[in-house]
Amino acid sequence: MTWLGELEPPIDLEFEGIAPPEGVDLPKGDKLLSLCERGNPRGFIEYPAESPVFFIKHGLAVYWNEVLAQDMAYRELRKLGSSVRVPGIFYACRTMQRAVIVMEYIQGKTVEQLLEECKDDEAEAERVRGIVVHCLNDLIRIPVAAGSRPAAIDGGRIRHDVFDCRVASRHYENVNQLEEHINYFLNIAKRKPLVKDLEREPMIFLQEDWFPANFMRDADGRPVAIDFSETSILPSSFAKFLLWDNRFGITIRGRVDIPVTEGVDNTMALLHISGLINMGARSFSEFGYRVAGGDRETQVRMNESIRTAASNAVDAEAGTSTVASIGSSST
Repeated sequence: MTWLGELEPPIDLEFEGIAPPEGVDLPKGDKLLSLCERGNPRGFIEYPAESPVFFIKHGLAVYWNEVLAQDMAYRELRKLGSSVRVPGIFYACRTMQRAVIVMEYIQGKTVEQLLEECKDDEAEAERVRGIVVHCLNDLIRIPVAAGSRPAAIDGGRIRHDVFDCRVASRHYENVNQLEEHINYFLNIAKRKPLVKDLEREPMIFLQEDWFPANFMRDADGRPVAIDFSETSILPSSFAKFLLWDNRFGITIRGRVDIPVTEGVDNTMALLHISGLINMGARSFSEFGYRVAGGDRETQVRMNESIRTAASNAVDAEAGTSTVASIGSSST
């Protein structure tokens, strides 16, 4: 396997998920990599082509976080008895340059496609938007382990629209450090309100990529959530922040049941900091190293802990798919 004269880097991480259907050959390792075009930011393969059983997602912009987040959603929704489907992951692997995920192939149409088909039928469009609401309500119900810190599901930096390029500039050992970082910038910019009592908010499983193409109705009419790359464990105001968006043509605010703590709401502060980060992402990043946990020693230690945890959290039968508690601190 070569690309532009270079050898394919070796596989450094593998994930074994659910068992494939009996009698079906599941491509793995080097065989799987050979099916996927190198240099592609994000590619998709229906396999086998004549009668797809697997959907293969691959590329430079496919992240390991998606593997663990999607597996967690698949397993936890089944435990909850949810009618929302999530494609099960059969196998995934990663090299230094790219990741490849082999998941269930699901027949159906995306919400984006369905909305286009019913653009002149508002009643049907409302039913289609209900698919997204149903998925979000059930995903938010996924239980989060006590002591989890704000982080991506793989333990990496938070992935959320609040931050520049949807990725936090540093790791946080706990919610208090995240609050301190945000308030540092808000104070310098003389913007109110500040974030307050963020640690009192419920921590939730938040798939924050609420685009119509990331939700489906399958051939049996069931709602399906299909993209988990931008998923983190976060205080609930980060979900309320997303409800101010309008990606579906109308607001879905008030239709998603987000858990809250009475008297605590940091949505407006997050809206303010998001705007400030858009104008001064570099400053926000630099300020992060001036507050608790931002020192080089702590950040390096957390990076090392996350890498170690990732190599150990690849057995889907272990009963847990998140390493977001790695590096947590209560102080």
